[in-house]
Amino acid sequence: MTPKTIPADKRQWLSRQDVADMLGVHVNTIDRLRAQRKLRSFKVGDQVRFKPEWIDDYIESHSQ
Repeated sequence: MTPKTIPADKRQWLSRQDVADMLGVHVNTIDRLRAQRKLRSFKVGDQVRFKPEWIDDYIESHSQ
């Protein structure tokens, strides 16, 4: 998968698919990272959301 950018107007809260697209991984990888508490998220009911800053922090902390 090729990493994608998310338009600024949609960056307030990101979905699992948005984050997967940004990181260039499958949604299952996002679920695994959440389960391992490596990726911060917010859940209301069955909706999982991520703040863009949390994803930026994850990317920064895992950059080589």
